[in-house]
Amino acid sequence: MIIDWDIHHGNGIQDLFYREKKVLYFSTHDMLLYPYTGNLEETGKGWGAGYTINIPLPRDLHDADILHVYREVLTPVIQRYVPDLIMIVAGFDAHHEDPIGRMKLTESAFADLTRLLLHLRTAVNDPPILFALEGGYSDRGLVRSVRSVFKVFASPDLSGKNVNSETSAGARLVADARQIHAPCRVWVDT
Repeated sequence: MIIDWDIHHGNGIQDLFYREKKVLYFSTHDMLLYPYTGNLEETGKGWGAGYTINIPLPRDLHDADILHVYREVLTPVIQRYVPDLIMIVAGFDAHHEDPIGRMKLTESAFADLTRLLLHLRTAVNDPPILFALEGGYSDRGLVRSVRSVFKVFASPDLSGKNVNSETSAGARLVADARQIHAPCRVWVDT
């Protein structure tokens, strides 16, 4: 399973696995940035139908919104898919100080996403997890974000740190993803 939180869509990764069900690709990204791909409707083809999950993000998304999206979509995905390996494409260009990403996330969002992923991982037999540093164009934002992820690994208290409140922006993104993926039946019950 590849989880891509870099602000740019991983079109190359998607192309490699678009017809493949052995690798599930999950991406949250800004479609107004290069490579301008990753529509919600791009869900895979053939054997890979439903194994590509794209969630284009609006630029006014905040920490609680992104966490809600990951919690509500990735929980059933990971529980059904049960990956043998989880790879995180860890781009930090969605940080609010990033001059290219222009999003509103703080380093706390990346810590909370990491904590959530580690928690979800324990529910599916602790597969290996690999973080690959992808991007970030604000030196300060990048350093603080990477540090926040390392702190979670150093002290992975997985109990209750993730806020469970639903946000309206997050709920809209989750509802759109469920509607598009319902016919695929990979992670959405119909």
